[in-house]
Amino acid sequence: MSDTSVHGNVVRNGSQGWKRLEALDILPLPICRRNGNIVDVEHASDFEFSAWLQWNGIPFTGSSEWTFDSKCAIINYALQHGLKPRLIAPPGTSFGLVSDLFEYP
Repeated sequence: MSDTSVHGNVVRNGSQGWKRLEALDILPLPICRRNGNIVDVEHASDFEFSAWLQWNGIPFTGSSEWTFDSKCAIINYALQHGLKPRLIAPPGTSFGLVSDLFEYP
């Protein structure tokens, strides 16, 4: 089982020993484009975030409104259950080894 250090937490692939990613780790994830510009989790609209979840096959119950906390929770849920969500661009430099948890071009 591989370990990845994240802002003082240890994340292990799979559910054993799982610790949540911090909001600071999720905040800059590039998940879509709007008018040619990359949009991160924090600034994605409810529609954009729901479309990203569907594109990644992450199960959710049709929330029409996403708070930042609920966005973080569902991303952590997906990672905890072994999913490796796709991003539309590499994560920013502040990500370190967290980028191993996501797929990107």
